[in-house]
Amino acid sequence: MTVSTLILNALVTMPHYELSPSPLASEDPSSALREERDVFWSPQVGYQKTPIYERGALVPGNRVVGPAVVEAKDTTYVIPAHKAYDISEYSHGVLKEI
Repeated sequence: MTVSTLILNALVTMPHYELSPSPLASEDPSSALREERDVFWSPQVGYQKTPIYERGALVPGNRVVGPAVVEAKDTTYVIPAHKAYDISEYSHGVLKEI
């Protein structure tokens, strides 16, 4: 007699990851400002001098008001006019209409 198929079902309990909130700093994101570049926003607006922020330097409480660009290692956030990119107490970026 030979065993050709063996199935193992296992259940392992894992602790849930708990996010810890950070205290909110000032809304001023100027410490994350890297440069200004000409960015093309639309045919109506054309190129506009636009602040470029580094995502890794933004801290909870910071608010980037558009038009602006936030650059990260793995992505780029384009913040249009009348929008704000807020950093929450959990370091999440939240795009809001203002």
